[in-house]
Amino acid sequence: MLLEASGHGMVYVNGQPRTGDPYGTGYVRTPIVLEVGTNQFLFSCARDELRAKLVEPEREVLFNTATPRCPT
Repeated sequence: MLLEASGHGMVYVNGQPRTGDPYGTGYVRTPIVLEVGTNQFLFSCARDELRAKLVEPEREVLFNTATPRCPT
């Protein structure tokens, strides 16, 4: 699955640390492995708005083209 979340510094998914999107840009999509049964998400938030949803990937391999590029 892909975790699409913003407004958090990091998240623990079933005890495994994953990167966050503390500025709420909305382009961070983190691949995660869900376990059968209950899964735990612990978000570390510094701002007052957290948005999160799980999305099933469309393909086995994805490229995130939404990531901003540095000017050349």
